[in-house]
Formats: sequence, structure tokens, C-alpha cells
Amino acid sequence: MLPQKRPPDLSEISTAMQEYASYQISRLRTSEQTRRYAIGGVCVAVALAVFGGGGSGGDKTRIEQVLAADSKTSDGARTVAEVVARMRAIDTGGCPRDFASAYLNHIHAWEKLGSVERQLAAYDSRYNSGSAFLEAFFRGMVFDFEMSKESSAVRREIQTAYNTASLEVKTSFQHVEQVALSYGVRPKKPTSR
Repeated sequence: MLPQKRPPDLSEISTAMQEYASYQISRLRTSEQTRRYAIGGVCVAVALAVFGGGGSGGDKTRIEQVLAADSKTSDGARTVAEVVARMRAIDTGGCPRDFASAYLNHIHAWEKLGSVERQLAAYDSRYNSGSAFLEAFFRGMVFDFEMSKESSAVRREIQTAYNTASLEVKTSFQHVEQVALSYGVRPKKPTSR
């Protein structure tokens, strides 16, 4: 037969309750300290992200140099092709790989805009030249309006291509800025291009 335990007396219960209360209080203090450390750690992480803790100082400097050179690529340019050539001349060596890749994608977006510019030049030479005017005049005399319909369709295609390419230029540069920001580089105010 198992020995029976006697019920605890009041002093044992009081001692056990005090020990349990002390234990819970010490846990609260520890969890409060842990919470303070966690909050402090989050504050430090946010401060590093906001004030340039991402990447090395060299990364930040190189990105700033590339963005400064990029901001001048359209100065005095007469064509998109000139802008693209200047952008391609910017050395992204020494930049973080993700930034260099984002900048290259931005150059590709500008190249698409250059393609639209070439389409527009071809349209102008086909439909807005002196010979096009004479052709349209003589066609109009014989009630042949196909050239006008064709011109409108081509113009709509070029407009759609321009809208798409312009949006891609804007979106790709926003990505460049996001990557730059991850290295602590603050975006400059937008310039008109």
C-alpha cells in the first residue's frame, strides 16, 4: 500500500504562493527587459535603413555618382538615341549588382522609346512630307481616302507604343530609385526628360 500524503498546512501554502509569485515577477521583469531589447533592436534596424545602413559607403558613393551622371544625360540631347548613348557611357562598375542590373533595365526601356522615335520619323517622312501632300491631294481628287485611313491607323499604333515605352521608362527608373534607396541613397527631385 502507498503511503498517504497529508494535506499541506497554511504556512506551506503561503510559502509556495510566495515562491510562485516571485517566479512570475522575475519572468515579467525578464520579459520586460526582452521587450525593451527587442524594441531597441527594431529602432536600430529602422535607423540604419533610413539613414544609410544598407550597403557599404563605397556602394552608396558609386550609386550617387551614377545617378548624378544619369541626371545630365538629357542635357542638350536632340534625340532619344543621344540620351541612350550617354547612359551607356556611364560606368556602373563598382556598383552593387542589383543596382547595375536595374540601371541596365532602365537603359533598355529608353532604347524602346528610341525605337518609337524612329517609327515617328518614318511616319513623318511617309505621311507629312511634300510628296505625301501631293499624293494625298491627287488621291482626294479621285475620292481615294485609303492613305488617310492608313495614316490614322499608323499614328494610333505609334501613340500606343509611345505610351507603353514612356511608362516603362518611368517604372524602370522607379525601380532604380528603390534599389538605390536600399543602399541609403536618397532619390533626388525628378528632372524633366
